[in-house]
Amino acid sequence: MTNTTRGAAAVETAEEETVAAYLQHNPDFFERHHAVLARLRLPHARGGSTISLVERQIEVLREKHAAVEAKLAEFVRVARANDALADKLHRFTRQLVRAGSPEAVIARMRILSLSGNSKVRAPAGMAIE
Repeated sequence: MTNTTRGAAAVETAEEETVAAYLQHNPDFFERHHAVLARLRLPHARGGSTISLVERQIEVLREKHAAVEAKLAEFVRVARANDALADKLHRFTRQLVRAGSPEAVIARMRILSLSGNSKVRAPAGMAIE
């Protein structure tokens, strides 16, 4: 790349930033210049044709919507897993509270941790002596 080409690219980038800043600071620009908005065409993201600004905005919003839906589904999945874990922990704690004495608690924990059929088991990694 020559110095002239680099200089032209730098000027073009600066002009683009100036235009972008102007439009951000003047959101009513297109309301004052309807003809510019009507003639504005953007390259289609998936092809060589052009689409209107509104069509492009709808496309972007649909993509964002899909991403938000996926994130929401993940949040719901994690919430359900957390709910199931909280329920197991609650049942486990209730059994330990019912044990009465410290010796009975330790005995109950041994039973629960060794029992493969129990609905409630000691949390993984908990050492029972």
